Amino acid sequence: MGLRNGGRLIIDAAANVQFLNGMTSDAAVALSVTGTSTTVDFAAGLLVGKQDTVRFGGITKLDLSMPTTGQSAPSLSLTGDHVTMVQIPGQQTMALSLSSLQVLATDLQFPLSSAVVMAVNVGDASLVTTSGIGSQAAPLQATIGRLSAQTTTGDIHLKLMGDTVLNGA
Repeated sequence: MGLRNGGRLIIDAAANVQFLNGMTSDAAVALSVTGTSTTVDFAAGLLVGKQDTVRFGGITKLDLSMPTTGQSAPSLSLTGDHVTMVQIPGQQTMALSLSSLQVLATDLQFPLSSAVVMAVNVGDASLVTTSGIGSQAAPLQATIGRLSAQTTTGDIHLKLMGDTVLNGA
């Protein structure tokens, strides 16, 4: 999907949204999805020509921003209750590459199957929940440049690769 001249796609009250081949836009925020526990699938890239393959569930708001000068990947903001970031059904890889990721949720969950390969690369991530991030059986496995993770109650389960700068709360 391509949007030009400042166009952006706004989807309201959809239960399920599927993007099969990514999108392009010259608007800062190219995509806004709002709903009640909405599922959004990116089967072949958040952006056209990229390799992301991920399903976001439990979303009440999703904003996808295009890369700015000096960035090669988009930024994503997710809000929801029980937010999930998992593989597309039938696939064994969950791939996601972002300049920044912001999540505000009750809890944040990841693929339970150890057979699922998580190829997540994020420059700057802020994960804020009220009752936990991941689980012992299904932690977030990612390469993150700078991370701020906090939860009111519950545990934070992460498996970080590479060098990560941790920001305190």
